[in-house]
Amino acid sequence: MQKTAKWAISSLILLMLCITTLSVVFHMRDSKKIAKIEDKLDHKEWMNNKTLEVLQDNLTHVFSSLNKRLTFFPANLADVPCSQEKGIVLQVRTIDIDGIPSPYNPSIIEGKENDYYLFFRHDIPIEACKPIPFHSYIGFAKLDKRFNTMEVVEKLNTKSKYSEDPRVIKIKDSYYLSYNDLLSTPIYCRSIHIAKWNPESQKLSQITNLDQHIQPIEKNWMPFEYTSGGNTSLHFVYSMYPHKILHVQDPKKNIVQHLTFEGNPGLQKITWTDRWGKVRGGTPAKLIDNEYLAFFHSSFTENDTVWYVMGAYTFEAKPPFRIKSISSYPILFKGIYDTVHCNTANHKLRCIFPSGFVVEKKNNRTILHVSCGENDSAVKMVTIDYEKLKEIMVKVENPTGKKK
Repeated sequence: MQKTAKWAISSLILLMLCITTLSVVFHMRDSKKIAKIEDKLDHKEWMNNKTLEVLQDNLTHVFSSLNKRLTFFPANLADVPCSQEKGIVLQVRTIDIDGIPSPYNPSIIEGKENDYYLFFRHDIPIEACKPIPFHSYIGFAKLDKRFNTMEVVEKLNTKSKYSEDPRVIKIKDSYYLSYNDLLSTPIYCRSIHIAKWNPESQKLSQITNLDQHIQPIEKNWMPFEYTSGGNTSLHFVYSMYPHKILHVQDPKKNIVQHLTFEGNPGLQKITWTDRWGKVRGGTPAKLIDNEYLAFFHSSFTENDTVWYVMGAYTFEAKPPFRIKSISSYPILFKGIYDTVHCNTANHKLRCIFPSGFVVEKKNNRTILHVSCGENDSAVKMVTIDYEKLKEIMVKVENPTGKKK
C-alpha cells in the first residue's frame, strides 16, 4: 500500500514536470512567433513613418518654391482646436511696412486721428558685431483703419543699437514705449526701458532704465494703465506666476514699487498645461468689462524645434489684481507659422508672439485686433471675436480655493 502511494506521488510529480516543460517549449515557440510579428509591425510602422517623412519633405519643397511654408504641428498641439472653426479668429492679415524688410514683434495702439500707431522691431545683420551678430532697432508706422501704411520711421532714437520688442501704452494723454535693451556690463544683460513718445514729432524722450537687479535678462513686462482716486499711473505685470505687479509712479525715474499683498494672492493655480510651456508676458493689458485683458505667450521644444503659442487671460481691475480667467488652450489658426524664415530668424523656431492689441466696436460686437510677430520675420494682425474668446476662458481659483 505504501509502495503504491509513493508510486502515485512520483508519477504525479513527473507528470507536472512534463507539463511544465511542454509549457515552456510552447511559450518559447509562441514568443518567437510574436517577436516575428512585432518585428514586421515595427518595420511596417518604420516604413509608414519614413513614407510620411518623404511626403512631408516633398510637400515642404513644393510650398517653399511658392515662397510658402507648410507646417506640420507637433504632438503637443495635435488635439488643439482651430480657433477659426470655433469662430474665435475672424481674420488674419500680414502687414507690410514700406521699406522695412522682416519687421516683427509689433505693438499697436489707437492713434489720435482715426488711425493706429504701430511700433516694431527689425534687425540688420552685422557679422563682425559681438556678442550679437546684428543690430536691432525699433521702428514706427502710422496705419489707417484698414492697416495700410501711411507713414514710416525706420529707426527711433533709443540711443542704442540693441533695442528689442516694444510695447506701447497710453497713460492719460501721453504715450509711452517700453522695450528691453542691452546694458553696458561685462556680462550680457538686458533691462526694460521706458520712454515718452511724441506723436507729432515722432520722437522719443525721457528714456529711463528700469533695471531692478532681479535677473540678468529682463523681457516681456506687460504695461497697463491704472486709475484710482483720480490718479492715473503706469503699472507692469512682471510675471504671471506668481502674478507679480510693479508700479512706476514717475516714468522719468527708476523708482519701482513691487506691490505685495497679504497672503500672497498672486500664487494661483493657472490651468495652462505644462506641455505648452511656462506662461510669459505678451501684450499690454487693457480694461474691458471691468477687468484687464491681455494676451501672453509660452513655448516648448519638440523634435529640436522651439514652438511659441499664444493665449489670453484676465485679471482684476483693482488691487490685488488677482487672475480671473485664462484660455483653456492655445489660439491656433490656419496659416499660423507659415512665414518663411528670413534675415536673422532662427530656422528652428516656430513663433507667434503677441505684443499689442486694439479694440473695435463693429455691429454691436467687440472685436480685438492682436498684433503679432511671426517666426521673427513678419507682422501679423489676428482679428478675434471677444465674446467667442470668452467662451474658451476658464476661471482661475484664488489661493483660498474660491472662484473669482
